[in-house]
Amino acid sequence: MMRRPVRASTGCALVCRVDRFQAFLRSQGMPCRNEKEAAMRVREYCGIDSRAKLDTCPVAKASWLRLLGAFNQSLVKRR
Repeated sequence: MMRRPVRASTGCALVCRVDRFQAFLRSQGMPCRNEKEAAMRVREYCGIDSRAKLDTCPVAKASWLRLLGAFNQSLVKRR
């Protein structure tokens, strides 16, 4: 049984809820205290006004994937 890939916007919404991601944003100079502010910082970083555009704008999606990759790398370094 094949699962459909998770849309970038859905993945982003889930990640923005994670405390460690919010802490990562702060460590990158992006003030962030909660999920709402994390979403705002991601939108600013990606140059979009809605996370839904991560699914339709290749440039925004590439920016999100770079940010997500940096976050994942920060988790690996903490081990």
